[in-house]
Amino acid sequence: MNLGLFLATLRKKRGLSQNDVASFLGYSPQLISLWEKGKVSPDLTIISKYADYLGVDLEGFIECIEQKNNSLCSDKNFDINTFATFIKGLRKNSNLLQADVAHKLHINVKNIGAWENASSTPSIEQFKLLCDVYKLSYDELYFCFMDENKKPSSKKKKKVMFLPIFIPIVVTVSLAGVGTGVGIALSNNRRKTTNLSNDSSVVITSNTSQTSSGTSYDDASSSLTETSNQDSSSSEIVISSEDSSFSETYTSSEESSSTSSSSESSSSETKTSSAGGTSATTSSDENIIVVDNLTINKVTKKAIYGLYPQSYIDDASLISTLNTLSYSGVNDWYLYNDDYYTYDSTGWYKCEPISWKVIYSENNEFTLVSDYLLDVQCYYHSIMDRTIGGKTIYPSNYEHSDIRYWLNNQFFDTAFVLGNTHIKTTVVDNSISSTGDISNPYLCNNTEDKVYLLSYEDFNNVKYGLNVDTKRKCPVSQWARRHNAYVDGGYSYYWTRTPSNSDPIVPWCVQQNGTLYTTYGGNASVTNCCVRPAITVTI
Repeated sequence: MNLGLFLATLRKKRGLSQNDVASFLGYSPQLISLWEKGKVSPDLTIISKYADYLGVDLEGFIECIEQKNNSLCSDKNFDINTFATFIKGLRKNSNLLQADVAHKLHINVKNIGAWENASSTPSIEQFKLLCDVYKLSYDELYFCFMDENKKPSSKKKKKVMFLPIFIPIVVTVSLAGVGTGVGIALSNNRRKTTNLSNDSSVVITSNTSQTSSGTSYDDASSSLTETSNQDSSSSEIVISSEDSSFSETYTSSEESSSTSSSSESSSSETKTSSAGGTSATTSSDENIIVVDNLTINKVTKKAIYGLYPQSYIDDASLISTLNTLSYSGVNDWYLYNDDYYTYDSTGWYKCEPISWKVIYSENNEFTLVSDYLLDVQCYYHSIMDRTIGGKTIYPSNYEHSDIRYWLNNQFFDTAFVLGNTHIKTTVVDNSISSTGDISNPYLCNNTEDKVYLLSYEDFNNVKYGLNVDTKRKCPVSQWARRHNAYVDGGYSYYWTRTPSNSDPIVPWCVQQNGTLYTTYGGNASVTNCCVRPAITVTI
């Protein structure tokens, strides 16, 4: 039985209404309904109180089993600050890095940091996995206590690395000031990178009879580049795609990067790899702009900038290789053959260059919107009003939305980890003129954002070229598909930043057929609506 059905069944069994539960917990009946339908999950901070009200213990609530063991903790409350301190101590006492815990839970390392500074809490499923990591019961982790017999030793184990004497080791020390970094590459493809002081670098290379590999630091582009030469028996990497149109996007760049010599190819070539961004440019075409890791084609009105997990990997041979790798030091990604990959509970993905549509340009400034729906996020996690600074803030308020925070923090930090200097902080218009309305009681202040959503008016602006339904339709990346995106014929619906003028819990969205709509999916808290980011870049 899933959690939503379990909660509904228990409530009805106790003769309670959704209004009764809402009144007890201090939430709206609409949110209780969403929990029971499985649209969203209750916040970790209230599940003990919720469980007690329904007459089950914490374990019963989490495992969806009707049981009451009269836990000694039933009269305790969850404290987010105590919890944050506790899990941080657990990690350190276990000699684990945040990245280690993130890897075990198959999530972004930034989530671990957010939990440990009390800015967010794990989901119920993540909480269960965290209990497994630290070998604790639900009560022990939730209420922050531990049996003395379970406490790990605070002594740190010394790490010793044994190298077989038959492996030749070549150590090259360079003081030429070409970079600042240490690269270690072993034949099993496990790598670690450590910074050194300026003007010094050490490269340690292990060679076997079949494989030689090295890692260099390119100071000019501030990127790590790995080169490897494998024997002829190594298999070709094939990444299949659920959406053939999506995989075709990168065909031309892959063919370009495999060209043996620029003299044998066309007169202009731009080589792009996920690891290093733009690595070489020989184009004399004034319509193609290449600056750092930003490429803009003024004729096709296309741009490439940033990296994000997009294509799902189902090639067994490649997966087997990826499973042997260690973190690259960039995000929680893994580096293999000059490309980055990432892994979570849904599988392996390739982190690919983000393709953008240029919708407006003036002088050296370009407004871009992504060619694909890159991820799935709720607009705001609740349908309840809030009060901030004495003002009522509605769920459709963009200024205080979860999605705006996510775009300018997690998405921005992830997508532009290899460079973001060309992204301009944009004053985003959230006034009545952005809504297409004569009046709208749910407006918010203008915002200043690195990444933002387009407005209702943007999607009706002739100069942006998005004023007809067919131009608004947007295909879904495989990352978004496999993270709960609603998909219909390869397309999905996605958020705008504009509130409806008739309902405070509903922002405008673009449907999968390209029409603008205000009630599709119900409200701001739905979790299967996609994100189509926009940015402004300058050169």
